[in-house]
Amino acid sequence: RTAIATLSFSHPVSDSALRARLAFEEQLSSGRKGSVPVASIRYDDHHLRAFVHSPALPLQEVPSTLRLELHAGVHAALDVSARSQSKRHEATLQRPGRYGLSIEAVKAVIVDSDKPKPSRALSVQTSHLVATKTLTNAVAAFLLPLHHPTREPQKGARRAPHRWRSPALIDKRILSHAQRIRLEPTFRGRTPARGAPHGFRFRAPAGRYLYVRVGEELTSRGGYTLRSAHRVIVRVPEVPTQLLTASPGALLNLRGQRKIGLIVRNLQALKVEVGRILPKQLHHLVRLRWSQRSLFDQRDQGKRGFGDAMDLAEVHTKTLPVKAGEAARPYTLDLAPFLARATPAGTRHGLFFLRLSAHDPDTKRSETHIERLIMLTDLGLILKEETSGTRRVFVQSLSQGKGLAGVDVSLLGRNGRPISRGRSDGRGHLRLAAVNSPESQDHPNAPRVYVARRGTDIALLPYFQSRAPRRHRR
Repeated sequence: RTAIATLSFSHPVSDSALRARLAFEEQLSSGRKGSVPVASIRYDDHHLRAFVHSPALPLQEVPSTLRLELHAGVHAALDVSARSQSKRHEATLQRPGRYGLSIEAVKAVIVDSDKPKPSRALSVQTSHLVATKTLTNAVAAFLLPLHHPTREPQKGARRAPHRWRSPALIDKRILSHAQRIRLEPTFRGRTPARGAPHGFRFRAPAGRYLYVRVGEELTSRGGYTLRSAHRVIVRVPEVPTQLLTASPGALLNLRGQRKIGLIVRNLQALKVEVGRILPKQLHHLVRLRWSQRSLFDQRDQGKRGFGDAMDLAEVHTKTLPVKAGEAARPYTLDLAPFLARATPAGTRHGLFFLRLSAHDPDTKRSETHIERLIMLTDLGLILKEETSGTRRVFVQSLSQGKGLAGVDVSLLGRNGRPISRGRSDGRGHLRLAAVNSPESQDHPNAPRVYVARRGTDIALLPYFQSRAPRRHRR
């Protein structure tokens, strides 16, 4: 046990001046004071930081306060005539007594790993560094009974699970009905870093209660011990519901399967909401979510969400049973029936809004997990900007892989009016004239989205303003 103080200086400090003005002082809880010598001082390579070490401190019965005093007059090492330190500084450190060890937190957590099913672990946080083997021998966990063993329910009433609250009410009679839980340390053969909690894997039903006891025989590496046993009751957590898309894509080929892959866990039912964005409302949608990344990216849902898109579409809703357990598994969602309902007769294309929510059939509550846009089209767009500002567009058929002729491409502004337009040639190429974007993005003519139309088929690409400076010929 050694106290170490770190001092930082603006210039390389003089070692002799620093040693002459440093002193340790210790004050006990009784008010009695005593001096502690400075054992050594170490510096970094530039002498801008000094590490002051005290001598080895013996284990004491009562806590105390250790104070380091730095008196005025410390100066730089190279220029003695330079301005020296004019103020007195001090730093304090609480030195614990023999019973300075304490349990700061005990809680049950869910631990995800590369395995499909997550595990439950007991997290134990100590105030001082404790060896894993020492803590494993001192901690014990018991699964409390589902019902209170000494309380009988009222006649005709259903016996509900008991909510265990106070560890002081747990006696030997209740523990005789409890089951001891095996704790397996996660840091097998090693001790976690200072400040990190210890972890113990265990198996117990979700929603039940554990009675955890850490014995007073627990000792830290510095020799500190618990004054008394630590007792606490923790609830076994439930595995959180997981609903993720297996891929970030947002394009469905008109000739391919209309299915998306999901990863589900602890999910009873899936609520699906699908709506087709009206073609005349596209510029409103892009006005709300016009950035290059967030138009189709579901990762942005927690920041802005797609809730405004619901006002631009006719939404169809259906709930599907899933019944996924605690182990994550793949789930294929066929969107064909939903897209057919949301698409007008004679039309197979469009931009669709998709919302997936975890639904609880018992409480009738839904929690949204995925919100995204999906485009069902046969039109593929590639756009390149030239140094002059002209944009070259290539349109191809996704099903045939060839360029398409006669496709109308327009660049729409914030007000929905076309700023620039063109039609693809026999190879699927066209050029759009350079656009002078207004300085304000709220201007009615601020460009927002490229829209390609071929009959009833439609595709769009967000407008992206290049930040690279353009080079003009003189």
